[in-house]
Amino acid sequence: KLPLEHTAMYGFLRVVRYNIGFNIGSAAGAGIPKHLHAHVVPRWDGDTNFMPVLGSTRVLPESMDRMWEKLRETLLRLQSEKT
Repeated sequence: KLPLEHTAMYGFLRVVRYNIGFNIGSAAGAGIPKHLHAHVVPRWDGDTNFMPVLGSTRVLPESMDRMWEKLRETLLRLQSEKT
């Protein structure tokens, strides 16, 4: 069974897979000791690579704020259906 978060992402973005990368340590976190953060990049069949995302190329048709709203709405709906 897929995690709720993946089900939500697939539900409105039709995400097929993800690239996940971690930045660890002070060199990766603006000098903050023991820093850790992750990047989760959605991927689709037929896309090229995620470098355009890092190169400030807009590949998503909506703002991140609107995407968060949609993801939140989808997560809340899935959670209510689960109970």
